[in-house]
Amino acid sequence: GGDSLMGRYFPYHMHPLSIGELLRPVQPESETCKPQDPGADAWDSLLAFGGFPEPFLRGESAFLARWNRLRFEQLVREDIRKDTEIRALDQLESFARILAGRSGEQLVWTSLGQEVMVGEITAREWTATLESFFFGFRVTPWSRNVAAAIRKTPKWYLRDWSRIADPGKRHETLLACHLFKACQLWTDLGFGEYTLHYVRDKGGKHEVDFLVAKDDQPWMLVECKSGKTSLSKSLLTIQDALKAPHAFQVSFASPLAGQPSSPRGRFCRNCPKPSDGDSFDFSHAGSERGRTCGTCGSCGTCGKGTVPHVSSVPPVTPVTASLPRSSIEQE
Repeated sequence: GGDSLMGRYFPYHMHPLSIGELLRPVQPESETCKPQDPGADAWDSLLAFGGFPEPFLRGESAFLARWNRLRFEQLVREDIRKDTEIRALDQLESFARILAGRSGEQLVWTSLGQEVMVGEITAREWTATLESFFFGFRVTPWSRNVAAAIRKTPKWYLRDWSRIADPGKRHETLLACHLFKACQLWTDLGFGEYTLHYVRDKGGKHEVDFLVAKDDQPWMLVECKSGKTSLSKSLLTIQDALKAPHAFQVSFASPLAGQPSSPRGRFCRNCPKPSDGDSFDFSHAGSERGRTCGTCGSCGTCGKGTVPHVSSVPPVTPVTASLPRSSIEQE
């Protein structure tokens, strides 16, 4: 009709604050940008208090606890009660608390339903309701077959990582929120169609935490590590199988960008082979000239051998290297 707004405006998805937004509160011109150091204060505050503006700006643990409790009560007892036909609010509250403790885990609908004495269909509907009210979001497994991906088990992530006590789950959830925000922002800005997934091979031997698909093609792999570890073999294997152009391993125990570290086992795109067992770093965060491969001497600054750093992803020493090729059975 004449009152239709179809084609007359562009919608944008809203998300909590992220490192990318704190560093560059302007509309990005592309998916990638040069890394920046957010500073320890901003990073620690975001990790501790989450990305919702009120608790982040206050920076007080007591306020965060009160805010989280009030938000949860209002979500279930007021917003969902008013805007949906769900009346089993006690069961729904228990269901939401269960999901709050399982960020980063797969959603087994039958098991979830049994815990609150509802059926599988109800468990699916309640999860979708909580997702629509900004409580969390699902990440589906990567598959070129859309129908197959829908049938497979998704993972669940909270929108507010400050609620999570376990450090590993908190780190993974923070990264998931940043990547989900980036995917929706890049899509809203017309850079392409971006979707967030996780990936696992058929045998279950190799898994990578996140895969960003661009226009239905694998574009970037991201593995999250809470401790200082060597480069993930699964990241190498799956990048080789999917031919994704970019791969990162984010270690929350590593120094921030601007304080380069040298984990072992990185590979050079120009050789390509490891630097005789010695580590090298292409990030060139602390030097305009860049760091060089110990085997062939190629430099990351010129663009050879590097993967662009991604805006909106926490700049915590990403892996910027080419990975060797091998075969793997894909889903």
